[in-house]
Amino acid sequence: MTDMPKSEGAVFKTDTRGRVHMPAGRRESLLDEFERSGLSGAKCAALAGIKY
Repeated sequence: MTDMPKSEGAVFKTDTRGRVHMPAGRRESLLDEFERSGLSGAKCAALAGIKY
């Protein structure tokens, strides 16, 4: 895995396939934001700066 730039105080890692690994708490907060937003998954991911 390789280090990625820091985002909101966390260091995310990618595996050899380019998938980003983040702490479970951050993942849960992103899902909560998505549910509250009413946006599509693609739009919400773009605003959060992650791949859909």
